[in-house]
Amino acid sequence: MLRKISKAFIFALLLISLIPLTFLITAPKFLILDSYLQRAGFFLLNGKVEEGIRHLKIKEVEVYLNSKRVARFNYALLELSPVGLSFKGVCGKGHLLLERSLFGAPSLEFKKFSCAEGVKGIEGRLILEGRVSGKLTLRDISLTDIPVELAELDFKGNKVGVSLKAMGTELRGSLKVKWKENNLLGSEVSGRLRGNGLELAVSGTLANLRVSVVRGSI
Repeated sequence: MLRKISKAFIFALLLISLIPLTFLITAPKFLILDSYLQRAGFFLLNGKVEEGIRHLKIKEVEVYLNSKRVARFNYALLELSPVGLSFKGVCGKGHLLLERSLFGAPSLEFKKFSCAEGVKGIEGRLILEGRVSGKLTLRDISLTDIPVELAELDFKGNKVGVSLKAMGTELRGSLKVKWKENNLLGSEVSGRLRGNGLELAVSGTLANLRVSVVRGSI
């Protein structure tokens, strides 16, 4: 479950360190974006591309990681302004908004976001300067074996508080994340979740999480 959640917003996090603004103004923006994401392991399928002096709009976007679709947008919009850079991915009535300003910390906002594979709804906001902080709420997470009705994540630097509701059971705990700025998917995760006689151990990286039962049964 956590692997699907992480893939859903790791794509957006990678855009934060995208290329200086002055270079983006005159460069072929789509080719730069596509090349940058491919180096991070992502692949884009898209429809019409519209490039302006200070914006890039891509319609009918599909984002793949390791040959699996992880996100889709009706359209994605990358915009430059005198004070910063923003990326907005829109799907239905919801969106993802990533903003990087010259005068404030980068932020990532999810509002009625339903574009991520395996997650029907994401709400919340993260501050991405230094250590990640903020809260996310995820609803109706589809898993192979365990359907999760609700997941609440509280990011506090290198720790993430987790509260889950799945199959009538509430699980709580915390995860420790060792962030790697140059390789976010390689960030290491470890921790345990407990509830109603069940205990789960979480380990691995954001790209390859492992969840095992320590006590109880599913």
